[in-house]
Amino acid sequence: MEVFTIGLSPGTLTAAANERLHRCDASTASAIAEDLVELHPRDSSDHLLLGRAYECAGRVEDALEAYERAYALAVENGSQHLAVFSEALEAIRKKIGPRSPAVALSGARS
Repeated sequence: MEVFTIGLSPGTLTAAANERLHRCDASTASAIAEDLVELHPRDSSDHLLLGRAYECAGRVEDALEAYERAYALAVENGSQHLAVFSEALEAIRKKIGPRSPAVALSGARS
């Protein structure tokens, strides 16, 4: 956990991460979102935010993993906003394009 996020409320952290994304500061947004996921590993919205931060940073494989986790948690938690999670997941899959079976199975990153 980053020192600058200790003691801040989850709402404050989420707002800070979103603000950093709007400023195109993907590095800081990613660090904050990683802290949120560490604090709330079952929160689908935090995983979605992490995926957005990774995507903004150009870390598309990491974004895909975060979006997949976000969607799975949203389904598991009975989210009323599954379309949001599904759209993010499909968009990153289109961005990445088809992957070879060896890459998909090994989890290798490009």
